Amino acid sequence: MMLTAYHKDEGPTRYPDILRNHLKPEFNLGPIEVSTWTPWEGPDPAYWVQQGYAVVTLDSRGYGKSEGIASVLTMQDRHDFHDAITWAGTQGVEQR
Repeated sequence: MMLTAYHKDEGPTRYPDILRNHLKPEFNLGPIEVSTWTPWEGPDPAYWVQQGYAVVTLDSRGYGKSEGIASVLTMQDRHDFHDAITWAGTQGVEQR
């Protein structure tokens, strides 16, 4: 589970722009191979779900499609993340 300010709905199609704007030109990562559901700096659900894990990604308040006032590492973020963990723990798990 992750809480991010990087807009969870912006997947790999945005990676090249992000890399060009935030990395030194001489830094070469090579190809980035992830599924279309993978948010920036997040786990790839296509990989982890096949390994038996659930993947939950949240936008922190005020970022991406989340309502509220943007902030970073506040008590509100802490409470929101706690609530998301509690919610995820109540969801049914499909057995293979």
